[in-house]
Amino acid sequence: MKRHVHTLLFVALMLLLAACGTERLRRVLLPKSEASLPDTTLLYSDFCSFRNNGNAFNTDLSEGKFSPVYDMKGVLLGTTKEGFTGQVLVYEGSEDIDFSSLSEQEALLYEGVDSYDNIRNSLSEEARSNIWTNIVSHFEGLRVYDEKFSMASITGNRTGFGGEGSWNTYMKSGRIKGSDLYPYETTVENIASSIIVHEWYSHLKKRNGDKMRSHRLAYKNVINNKLLWDATTEDYKAFNLGALQYYTFSETGRDKVDKPYRRLYNLYYGKCFNNTKDFVDKCLEYATDAKSIQRSGDFYHTNDSIIVTYVNFSRLNRFWKYNIIYSSSNNCLIIHPMNIKDNLMMVQNDEKKQKFISFIDEFYISKKSTIIEHKTLKDERVEYDIPCIEVRCFNGIAMTLYSQTHLGDGEYELIFSPNYLDFQSLLIELINEYDSNYLKQKTPYRCRYY
Repeated sequence: MKRHVHTLLFVALMLLLAACGTERLRRVLLPKSEASLPDTTLLYSDFCSFRNNGNAFNTDLSEGKFSPVYDMKGVLLGTTKEGFTGQVLVYEGSEDIDFSSLSEQEALLYEGVDSYDNIRNSLSEEARSNIWTNIVSHFEGLRVYDEKFSMASITGNRTGFGGEGSWNTYMKSGRIKGSDLYPYETTVENIASSIIVHEWYSHLKKRNGDKMRSHRLAYKNVINNKLLWDATTEDYKAFNLGALQYYTFSETGRDKVDKPYRRLYNLYYGKCFNNTKDFVDKCLEYATDAKSIQRSGDFYHTNDSIIVTYVNFSRLNRFWKYNIIYSSSNNCLIIHPMNIKDNLMMVQNDEKKQKFISFIDEFYISKKSTIIEHKTLKDERVEYDIPCIEVRCFNGIAMTLYSQTHLGDGEYELIFSPNYLDFQSLLIELINEYDSNYLKQKTPYRCRYY
């Protein structure tokens, strides 16, 4: 009897759903505060339909074919079996290929078909802009938190090419541009998440950014938007979680990301150290063990150290965040990517060590020279991930100096002193040396000398 009652109730609920519609039913059954929230279940349903050759967001193409396979001009050609999702492909041949009958891997076997990331340098700026624009145009009408995405809300109805950062949002004119320097793979979900959630929603709509010391919120918005986040790549997740930690410290002074994000941070970016000194201690401990230096007591806590963190937010290097650490006790200079815990490179060139120390003294300790000679106001403010150099000096366990130098500005054009540009060049030279040797390693290594 009880089973029949449950069945009747279920049938009645289904009839009510058909008669009233999903949205109206939600308003009847849910409390007012919850019924007013976006229906993310419906959003997920819509997203899945166009990922799998549906046509919920297809406005340009016939037969529901809208896979990310583009020609060399950035014009969308067709589909693979997977639908509009995953890696972006480019075809530079002239043969008429029915991509809808192929999987992504099968398509890559055809001559002239390659991934965007492998062929990007052969694409014109306009072609790259066309591809990004086409990707986000398929998300027309997508609800992002309390806003509904529309291409018309971006000036020019497109994602342009240019700017100082990987992605650039122009706050006055409403333009969004990319420079193709982002340090993660080009996939539909990665690009859509960056342009729509980070640039359009967080910067353009909500004004989160450097001026309000709220840039970290843009990264939180990306992570919290599970619709896209769950389909992004691991490299994308690692970059965003690392950047969240960087902006959390830069804007609030807290070493760790907020508690709701620590599990993801540990999973994709690496274990959270209690503070920067813990990280430096571990690096110096490795270096000391590797050099077989006789330690007395707590060696790496009793020696002064200088830590320069170089953050570039781009794919110009193997990693986007490096530490260059100097220990005065043993004249040891170490290079170490922030999220690769065991791969250290020790610099043996004494001239480079001396230059490194001299530059730190000139600009940060004795401050004999200015870093920025002058600056001029830009026509409009631009939000982007600005590269920076952080300098920390320790005397024992106490941090005696902290300074952060941004290598750009959203509101001003900066002119750096020639000597400071030489300092930047030295850091880049050391980092390039690290990258070159890192890529030669077939297996991870604990510590090597070059």
